[in-house]
Amino acid sequence: MIDMEKSILVILVALLMAGCGAKSSDTSSQTTESQESNPTASAVTPKSDGNVLHRVEQIYKDVAAEYAKYDEDFESMDDDGLDDRFCSDEWKGLVAKVVDFDSTNNPDEIGFFDADYWVMGQDSQDLSASDFNLVEEKGDHAIVEFNLHNCGSITKVRLEMVRERGDWFIDNFIDLDNAINWKEEMKDYLK
Repeated sequence: MIDMEKSILVILVALLMAGCGAKSSDTSSQTTESQESNPTASAVTPKSDGNVLHRVEQIYKDVAAEYAKYDEDFESMDDDGLDDRFCSDEWKGLVAKVVDFDSTNNPDEIGFFDADYWVMGQDSQDLSASDFNLVEEKGDHAIVEFNLHNCGSITKVRLEMVRERGDWFIDNFIDLDNAINWKEEMKDYLK
């Protein structure tokens, strides 16, 4: 069943690319078909069809759109909203523990989050993603890798995904180029 879904997705992507002349990495101007046909449909978290690769592509289209809104006013970006929409319960719990730890132990310092795991850096400009690859899918766990384009640089990112609440959610961010495993770094920080 999953192979059939992958085949259908590949065909649909090829048709969209051929019909629109768009690159697969163009994340700024594409919207979902359901949003186009129903303008009142929620753009918050579209349900996936079970295909983890499609889900990650859609997540990063939405993330790029959110960051594009804040290119001029980066300080007003609310990463908690992205975490609520796209991250696992375990991830959100761990982030909350780190934030609580820093507010208690390092109230006047930057603390653990001196960079942003959504953009793999401190700043964001012209954010997009490309070359999505499903590395592994076993039951309710999957690994997806892709190239994250930010501030003129490309970073190879690995996402560990988990299926919960009826959809796929990000359970860990890993910067492969700089060997940063965000979940493990947070756990070590709390020790």
